[in-house]
Amino acid sequence: MILVQLLSCFFFSDVRKIRRNYLVAQIITLAFYLPYITVLFGRFMASAGGTWVPTPVISDLYTMIWRFSNAPVVTVLFIVTLVVGLINYYFKRQRSTEPSSSFLRVLLVWFFFPYLFMFAISFIIPMFLDRYLVFVSIAFYLLVAESIVLACSRKILFYALSLVALGSMLITFNPNVDNLRHMREVVTKVKRLKHDEIPVFICPQWLDLGFTYYYNRDFFMDYKNITAHLNKDQIFPVNNADKISSVITAKTTNVILFEEWAEIADKENTILKLLSEKFATHREFKVPESYTIYYFSRRR
Repeated sequence: MILVQLLSCFFFSDVRKIRRNYLVAQIITLAFYLPYITVLFGRFMASAGGTWVPTPVISDLYTMIWRFSNAPVVTVLFIVTLVVGLINYYFKRQRSTEPSSSFLRVLLVWFFFPYLFMFAISFIIPMFLDRYLVFVSIAFYLLVAESIVLACSRKILFYALSLVALGSMLITFNPNVDNLRHMREVVTKVKRLKHDEIPVFICPQWLDLGFTYYYNRDFFMDYKNITAHLNKDQIFPVNNADKISSVITAKTTNVILFEEWAEIADKENTILKLLSEKFATHREFKVPESYTIYYFSRRR
């Protein structure tokens, strides 16, 4: 966003007049940000080699607009409006001697530059994700609104198209989108499998809060002692196999492992390997989208 503003200040005449004040403001901002630079650099180095975000495909350029627009029919409506409005503006500019709109140019840079840049760079460092592009969505909505103005020469058409655009977004708006993280279902399954003496391991350990919320609300309320409460119930949030050996004994006949992308915390998946070695059989239960529950048993 800062880069978009810099480009606008240096290349668009109507915006250029604030360039000096803008640069001063950015220098002051940078000075206050300096203590955070090492954290920023560290986080970048940790994720630059790749994260869970997948490499994009060409169709993602459309599906991302779809996410901004709620539904396919609204997406097509907005894309057509953008194309018609910009084409109409182009031909009007050919017949006009007035300077072009800096507002429109800033919107075009604001939307297309980071949108296409982040798509291209995602083939090296995947980052083309809706929540990382949310700042671009603002420019997209403003562009749609401006395109309605540019596409409609008559007021009645302007009001009609504006009403359709707003109404289509309202009708298709859904605040309760399933995030495919059904922790309640996980806890219900674990409770059915677990008896008092059966240890449960949770990996990565940062799943403990979501698990505890549905497992025991009193434990969750006493947030400073969540781990202690879980351990008393033979539930152990862990990131590696070190604690596994100290809990499992020869008398332990069953063990439950609940994990989600355990390789993030346990790169070699040592917990699953250790339990697979110590126990003869196991059953596996999947909870969409990414949770897995393993129930290990010794041979009787």
